[in-house]
Amino acid sequence: MKPPWSIGDRLRADDWASVRMRAMFDCCKWDIQSEDHCVLADFPLILEQEEWESVAAYAETLTQEVLAAERELLRRPDLHRVLGLPEEICDVSRKNANEEAAAATARVMRFDFHFTSHGWCISEVNADVPGGFIESSGFTQLMAEFYPDYLTPPDAAEAYNKAVAATTSLGNIIGLVHATVHYDDRQVMQYLAQGLQQKGKRAILLSPTHLKWESGFARIDSSFATGQPACLVRFFPAEWLPNRICLASGHFPS
Repeated sequence: MKPPWSIGDRLRADDWASVRMRAMFDCCKWDIQSEDHCVLADFPLILEQEEWESVAAYAETLTQEVLAAERELLRRPDLHRVLGLPEEICDVSRKNANEEAAAATARVMRFDFHFTSHGWCISEVNADVPGGFIESSGFTQLMAEFYPDYLTPPDAAEAYNKAVAATTSLGNIIGLVHATVHYDDRQVMQYLAQGLQQKGKRAILLSPTHLKWESGFARIDSSFATGQPACLVRFFPAEWLPNRICLASGHFPS
């Protein structure tokens, strides 16, 4: 089966050097190397519009399936142990079994599509704190400057930041909660923070340990920042939360 894409011309060496530097300093892509190899390509992958729309539709349909599965699991605590979930998460889920799942302000999933001899297949979905914002948004926009005859996909980071920013007033604090010891997580949050700050928001990068919960509300308590955030963005896997946050209140911060 012939792949529904083509590969564009490689950038000239000097243009590629400029894109690499801008990816690092403008888009926070700090892990640009893996051993002696660059993890970014110096050429574009060109997908036909019809094929892009088809893959996008698959992703939308699969998203609805994931959300339906989550709602079912919330109502079926008897399945939690079968999945091997941490006991603390099982306990929280049992306490909330009769409640509707809280609606997130902005929810992102990443489906990993691969073209095979049977057409498009997925290897996995990262349904909780997926990465890829820098590559799909910042880096893509940098490359697009050299290929003006082609359209780029929707800017995922811009759409996400726009949805988050719409929940608060100018100057309000938005806490970007992540595993601060991992620089690959840090770079994603730093990149999103830049976009939020351009929208007039006060974005503060935090660890879960920098938050104190009082009567169901979060408060920032750290040596570098204090205050009550109007919104929290969690880039911290849910299964890690029992190791970091006291869940005695019976619910996850959202």
